[in-house]
Amino acid sequence: PEVFGKHVSLGEDNVLDAYILYQLSLKEASPHFMTFKTWPSEPDILMNWDDEDLEYLQDPTLIEDAERGQEEFQTQWQTLYNVLKLYPELYQERDISMSKFKYVYILTTNRAFSSNWPGVSLMVPYADFINHENVDTNFDCVDAEGKSVGARPEDEKSEEE
Repeated sequence: PEVFGKHVSLGEDNVLDAYILYQLSLKEASPHFMTFKTWPSEPDILMNWDDEDLEYLQDPTLIEDAERGQEEFQTQWQTLYNVLKLYPELYQERDISMSKFKYVYILTTNRAFSSNWPGVSLMVPYADFINHENVDTNFDCVDAEGKSVGARPEDEKSEEE
């Protein structure tokens, strides 16, 4: 109850993370296997950024958020790990490692809907497909005359193109 209870601020997140860790361990036997195959292999969030990249943000609040996020991640993993390791018939050590949990943690942080009780936090594959891509995305902006705005010189297209 201290980890998964409705009265615990991260209780719902812990339930979802534990469920996904278990389902991932089932591999092809999981009913969610096809959804898992669509997820990125290396998702990212602010807490993973190195100091130099954080400095580019020029926002001390975001830098603090990244540091706090790393601390919260460590605490949440240790809490969940201490419970899941008590059930070796369900969770093998390799399935609840810090790196596996970090993968799930980042995905649920980026892709879960409604993480406050009494709502249910779900991964919604259809919304995931609409909202996330596994490709680099960039946008070209043009002004009223059709000239590129903010493009680097090497990005400019010639008249023939």
